[in-house]
Amino acid sequence: MLRRFSSSAAPRMVQQRVQSQVSLLSKSSTAPSTRVVFVSRAAASDVQKSLPFPVSAAALRDFQAKPLERMFLYPNEDDATLQTQRVLLVGLGDAEKVTPNVLRNATHGALSALKAKRASSVVLQVPSLEGGKMDAARVVELMSQASMLSNYQFDQYLTEAKDVYGDSKLRLPLEQIYLDASAEFQKVK
Repeated sequence: MLRRFSSSAAPRMVQQRVQSQVSLLSKSSTAPSTRVVFVSRAAASDVQKSLPFPVSAAALRDFQAKPLERMFLYPNEDDATLQTQRVLLVGLGDAEKVTPNVLRNATHGALSALKAKRASSVVLQVPSLEGGKMDAARVVELMSQASMLSNYQFDQYLTEAKDVYGDSKLRLPLEQIYLDASAEFQKVK
């Protein structure tokens, strides 16, 4: 869908591409193959439990869960059922030091990295920040706001020129963004 905002003073002032959807992931829906897992330092040792495929401890050795640290993980190529899966780990630092700005920046950084990889849909796993200052509802609110703002793309003056591989240089925004919230949050809504 393409929207144009205009006024008598400045016709054709803004043109934007709006084609994304942010929603909570339901149990019955099929999850996209790309997942973002936000990890605090306290939860870094148990990160393997939240991954959709097995990953060796050696692969996670360098991930410290520092604020805005990112690491892509891919499954073993031997398993054909998981070949299209990928996980982006995003560090948040200490859970008690996570502020709204840290959470917004982490969400923006994750979506920017996924747009560069040309992902079309993603599941953002909402972190449980035990000992933190924010409750689950506030975390979901901040992540959904950051998702919408990060996925905005002004494209009025961009051309759809092709690069040397024949791909469009225009990075389209993510089409579907799902938030995978905790069971407690799902009951409250």
